Order: sequence, then C-alpha cells, then structure tokens
Amino acid sequence: MPRTSRSESCAATGAPIYLPPLVWLAFFVTLYLNLVSGVVLTFFPIYGLAIGLTLTQVGLLVGLHGAAAATVRFLSGIVFRWVSYERALPVMIVVSGLSVALIGGVQVFLVLALGWVGLGLSRGLLRVASAALVMDEAGETDGRRGAASSVYLSGLDFGRVLGPLVGGLGAHAVGLRATFLIASVSFPVVYFVLAALLGRHGSKRPGGRACL
Repeated sequence: MPRTSRSESCAATGAPIYLPPLVWLAFFVTLYLNLVSGVVLTFFPIYGLAIGLTLTQVGLLVGLHGAAAATVRFLSGIVFRWVSYERALPVMIVVSGLSVALIGGVQVFLVLALGWVGLGLSRGLLRVASAALVMDEAGETDGRRGAASSVYLSGLDFGRVLGPLVGGLGAHAVGLRATFLIASVSFPVVYFVLAALLGRHGSKRPGGRACL
C-alpha cells in the first residue's frame, strides 16, 4: 500500500484551512454578491420612492434584475465557450460595480433599468463562474469537495447577514445614494486586492495548503 505524505493526509481530511486559496476567492465572490444584494435590494425600494419612482416601477426594476440573472445562467455555457470563466470573473465584478453606480447615481428610469439588468447579468455569470472555479480547485476526494462547497456556499449566508447591516449603517451615516456609490467602488476594489494576493499563492490543481 503506497505511503501518503503528511501534507496529502491533511489535505484529504477536507479541513477548510487546507483548501486551495482560490476556493477562498470564490467564497469572497459569493460574499460580495450577497453583500451587494443585501445593500441594494434591501434599501432601493426606500431610495426609489424618495427619488419619485412608483411602487410599480420599483417592482419592475427589481424583477428585471431577477429575470436577467436567471436567463444568463441558462446561456452561461455559450458565454464560456467564447471567454473562460477565469477571465469572466473580473469583468463581471467591474460590470456589477458600474451597475450599482448607475442605480445610485441616476434618477432616469430607463438608465436605472440598464443598471438593474447589468447587476442581474453580472450576478448570474458570477455565480456560475465562481462555482466552476470551486469545482476545478476542490480536488478529487469527497472530503475536499464537501469542504470547498461548504466554504463557497457560506459566503452567500454571510453576505445575507452583512449586506443589510452594512447598508443600514452606511445609509444612517452618509445616506442611501452615497452608500450605493461607495459600495459600487469599495467591494470591487477589495475583490481585486484579494484576487492579487490569493492568485499569487494559488495552488496548482488539485493541491492545497500544506499541513504544519
């Protein structure tokens, strides 16, 4: 029976600390998605009414977001034939940030609709691309796959908790419009910093952090 090294044995346990760094980047993508959703979806109805939109218009805009996200997921296979999911990730982060900036920076309904569609499209593709990243990085053992999946999906849960809290604190401190605009810049900046740091220490599939 072949002997396994200490690092291989530790990695096979599926402990989150030994997962490849890029799994943690995918975790941040899902955290980012629900942070943005928590900020925008929670507080846009209040903001929309304040800038003169009707309840019907608010509902239509949020519905466009959901429709765009759902539709683009079905088309993501075609999209990723033309561009790899690794390249799509940073592009969609930028699209998401620009979309949030439109939502917070304008009051014209048609431009707001463009922002909401852009936010939905970026969300749909980011979910697919980040899930693909996790599958490629997780490794071959059930333990590692389970650990990678749990870390990845926990980002959604943490985002649901933190998004409304961050949005509420921001709205109280600087107002809703400023909160949207700050979110549109700060969250993407954090992503690119983490991508640079984690990518520099990224594992070669299916490796992971060595056991100490």
